[in-house]
Amino acid sequence: MGKKNVTEIAVFLLAMITLVPTCQSGGHEALPSSPTKDTAALIAEIEALYNNDQAIQRAHQVGESAHTRDSLYAAQDSIFRAHMPILKRIFGEHGFPTYDLVGADVSEKYWILVQHCDHFPEFQREVLAGMKEAVEAGQANPKNYAYLIDRVAMNAGEPLVYGTQLQYSSDFWVSPLPTRDSAMLDKRRAAVGLPPIETYLNEVMEMHFQMNETVYRERGLDSPNRY
Repeated sequence: MGKKNVTEIAVFLLAMITLVPTCQSGGHEALPSSPTKDTAALIAEIEALYNNDQAIQRAHQVGESAHTRDSLYAAQDSIFRAHMPILKRIFGEHGFPTYDLVGADVSEKYWILVQHCDHFPEFQREVLAGMKEAVEAGQANPKNYAYLIDRVAMNAGEPLVYGTQLQYSSDFWVSPLPTRDSAMLDKRRAAVGLPPIETYLNEVMEMHFQMNETVYRERGLDSPNRY
């Protein structure tokens, strides 16, 4: 992928941020019953932002040059930044999008978009407070809430609560960022429906191996590390 193509992708996706579909396309599980016109527009808007978010991340190709990789990361950063004002407006108008409002699928997509607002930690913290209320009402996923708690902690330079944010070593080991009271970590994770930390880390290392198998084999590794 050349410099021109990377630039074209970034410009196209940034332009698409303002082009929200006027109707929802495709079906979703756990959609609100009989959504109003305004609700359908909200769902479509979140879907459009999510599609942009995922498209730029999937634009990477095996064997891409360092220049292409860096250009895509720069474009990704620009897109994440451009999403934030729209996400903030949605939150101001609707609070955290609940299951009853937009359905479980779109509610989770909004959460993913907020996870990527790392340049705006105060906004993440604001959404976290709204999401807490939704979780307590059974209207948002407690696992996702745990991830956002850790994301906010990470961006504030504070210890994690659930060990969800990770660091990677040069020899392909994965470990949580500093986490408070590690002896009770699995108990806290279980309380929100997360698997034991060892299971989580092994799953991440398996996925990382599958995504980078060529690099692993070049380093003499035929399988992922395991705890």
